[in-house]
Amino acid sequence: MIEIRQKETSAVLLQDANASSLRERSLRGENLAYAQLDGADLRGADLRDVDLCLASLRNAQLAGANLCGADCCGADFQGADLSDADFTDARLLYARFVDATIHRVRFLRASMEHADLTRASADSARFIRAGLSFGTLRDAQLTGADFTGAALSFADLSNANLSLAALERATLTSAKLEGTVLERADLSMTNFDGATLSGTVFRGATLYRTLLTECIDLHRAIGLEEVHHLGPSVIDVHTLQAAATGLPATFLAGVDIPAELLEYMRAGVHSLTSAV
Repeated sequence: MIEIRQKETSAVLLQDANASSLRERSLRGENLAYAQLDGADLRGADLRDVDLCLASLRNAQLAGANLCGADCCGADFQGADLSDADFTDARLLYARFVDATIHRVRFLRASMEHADLTRASADSARFIRAGLSFGTLRDAQLTGADFTGAALSFADLSNANLSLAALERATLTSAKLEGTVLERADLSMTNFDGATLSGTVFRGATLYRTLLTECIDLHRAIGLEEVHHLGPSVIDVHTLQAAATGLPATFLAGVDIPAELLEYMRAGVHSLTSAV
């Protein structure tokens, strides 16, 4: 027999005398809001369209589970193993994946605003067109992750490792990227408007029509001289005013900044410095 209880009141949410484990019983569409499932074995479980709002699944085993369309807003997956799970079209607002293992997990079109993925291990995870605005991904391991078309505005990715990640057409408006590793990442048409880039590692990254506006600390990024340019990118006057004297010439040439404009900007900065 299986039994699932409410985490705060211990009220029975689901009981099945004919099933011997959660893995063998489909939980599709069940209302398991506030469920106590810490350490539960749900490997390969059918959890499509399930309601797991504010449920506790700390250290649970969910490898290969199907959570397509599930409502997991506020759910706690801290320390859980979700490798190869599928969260396509799931609702994960304010969900917690702190220290979770989410290798190769599919978050296609998932709503993950304000989600916390601090220190998550998420190599090759797929966040295609996912909404991660205001999310926390500090110190997360995201090597080879796919963020194509993802919304990461105001997200905190400080010290995260996104080596070899795909961020084509991703939006990182006002995102925190201090110390973030973007080595050999695809940054084609990525929007970095207003992002903080001090200590961000761009070594070997690919840029094409990349938006680098209001990035006043761009000159403090690492490896800009080793970026691959497939075409021009966009840098605004504010960024050039703040960073023109510290940006590598090869980088500026790659983003197609006219030489005469650069000389004018550098002369203006020198004049202001001399006046002070």
